[in-house]
Amino acid sequence: MTKIINIAENHIPLLKFLYPTHSIISAEGPTNRVILRKEIKSKMDKEIVMYKYTDSIIISTQIYDEFWNEEELSKQALTFMQQRLSSRRRVVPAFGKDTFTTDLIAFIFFETPPAEESEELLQLFEQYGSVNFIAKYAQLSTKHPVQVLNAAMNTFISRILVEDTTSLFYKKMQLKHREKLKRNFLQSYDNMKLRPRDDTGLSDVKFYMDLLA
Repeated sequence: MTKIINIAENHIPLLKFLYPTHSIISAEGPTNRVILRKEIKSKMDKEIVMYKYTDSIIISTQIYDEFWNEEELSKQALTFMQQRLSSRRRVVPAFGKDTFTTDLIAFIFFETPPAEESEELLQLFEQYGSVNFIAKYAQLSTKHPVQVLNAAMNTFISRILVEDTTSLFYKKMQLKHREKLKRNFLQSYDNMKLRPRDDTGLSDVKFYMDLLA
């Protein structure tokens, strides 16, 4: 079923994750499973769109059926987690307004709250993609629980994937990693779900490295 929604500009990146099988298009073309910005200005416009597009998301600020604010996006995320990721979560925690999109993306896939960034963790992020990353991760795992390191990495990756950052550090990381992360994320995530879990963090490190393959 096609939906016509109004959504804030900074929340639009969430749609890529909530609808992974949909294509994001900037102009009319495909009509099945697409995400498209198109202003609906009249009842006739709406009828044409509903007739033309199937299983799609149309973003309009004038005429729309649903307003997807942060509360609604949290509900959509929870439904996605339960139906697509077999999550048992019943509640999405409250996130800060400035980081809502990135924090929700991290929570959808990893079910961990956003992690605070320390100087040591920033050093780990700097090594991501280099031959020193595994050694740095192993070093920090002797000082911090693996769950803390993974929560930090999950938040870091989520922030790279979201395009509207004002941080110079994350702009640099986006230039360095974003295209590979976007290309590999869903397949790497599926592979991680099939991989046996362990307490050493090695399975998670494999996931982080697969993302940049």
